[in-house]
Amino acid sequence: MKWEYLSDEELDQLVKEIEAEPLCQAPEYLKPMILDKAKAYDRSGHKTSAGMQLFAYSVKIMAAAAAAVIVILTVPVMDKAQSLDYMEQSAQAELEQMRDRAADREQAQIQDRTENMNRVNVRRAREEELAGFRESFFTGRWREEPGEEEEGQNSDDSDKERSEDTGIDILDWFHEIIK
Repeated sequence: MKWEYLSDEELDQLVKEIEAEPLCQAPEYLKPMILDKAKAYDRSGHKTSAGMQLFAYSVKIMAAAAAAVIVILTVPVMDKAQSLDYMEQSAQAELEQMRDRAADREQAQIQDRTENMNRVNVRRAREEELAGFRESFFTGRWREEPGEEEEGQNSDDSDKERSEDTGIDILDWFHEIIK
């Protein structure tokens, strides 16, 4: 949106036109209505004398002072022994809260350490197991020697001794290449 400004001649002409027109006037009924309300206010006696205003102000001040004195007298005052006992009790309670929070924090830290140690132990066990698998795989000791029970079963079945698994052949081939 681009604003177009009036030139000096146009602005002068606008000012002359506005000054030539009659001014805006209030409605005719407004003046008598305002004057009637002002007369009614004067007749009602709302005007107070200066002495009466001073008296009303003095009563307000006395009431405020009396309220202040009553508050001062009714608020319990502790002597030094009571205030020291109160301070000691509140300090003791705060100290107990601090001890409880410290114990909770320490318990949480112990639990975190235990969980971390368990994770580390599980990881070490897995790494050791993996290292054992790697070593047995690369050294060719991945095949377990059959126990006495297995030997007895295998000797009964001559077909099992003759058949070899192709996966084992591939691993043997791999070990031969590595050596």
